Amino acid sequence: MNKKLLISGIANLMFILGSQFSQAESSTKILKLNEPRYKWAEVPVEFNYPSNGSKPFPVIISIHGSTQDGKKFTGGVGKTDVYTTRLIEAGLQRGYAVIAIDAFYGKKIKPNDKRKFPDANRYARSIRDTLFNYPDLDSRRVFLTGFSYGGHSVLDELYSESSASSWTALAAAEPDCNIFPEPYGLKTPLLISKGEVSHYPPKPCQILGNLFNDEGS
Repeated sequence: MNKKLLISGIANLMFILGSQFSQAESSTKILKLNEPRYKWAEVPVEFNYPSNGSKPFPVIISIHGSTQDGKKFTGGVGKTDVYTTRLIEAGLQRGYAVIAIDAFYGKKIKPNDKRKFPDANRYARSIRDTLFNYPDLDSRRVFLTGFSYGGHSVLDELYSESSASSWTALAAAEPDCNIFPEPYGLKTPLLISKGEVSHYPPKPCQILGNLFNDEGS
């Protein structure tokens, strides 16, 4: 799959609420976040801001895939994947702040340890719900995206209609879609992206999309 093309497409979709800006400033925070498997854990979170433009900035929160093959976070604690690395660049050029989560930090997780993966959507939700503490960020315009495991984490937000509807939009890249909740009328825009060379077949995601559309999504 062409990850670069996929990132560009998702960034262009989000362009509706942004405009062109220059390079960013970034900082990393170690947050105590909670989810069922690891309870309260230290999670490195990198905040990336456009260096100019109108504040508050709309926000994209991105969750890495099972292979963290991208950049290290500012300060050297935490890392992400190629998808989020490219999304940071593309989002900042369009005036978005981009928040990257290292959901695996300190957990000794390997890419094939799927049964050990945390519920990273809960990390993302906790961050979203505290953005009112950041005056440069627009807590009313917050997007959630992720690749592979991160894309699956995005779709996990569908299990709670109130959680899913609290996002401005959801964009899942290369999720498996093999399990999903009973469809309902989701008012939040949902994008599921699959590449022509995919490690998961597209049909389950097509079924998910069709069933949710049938309910008025």
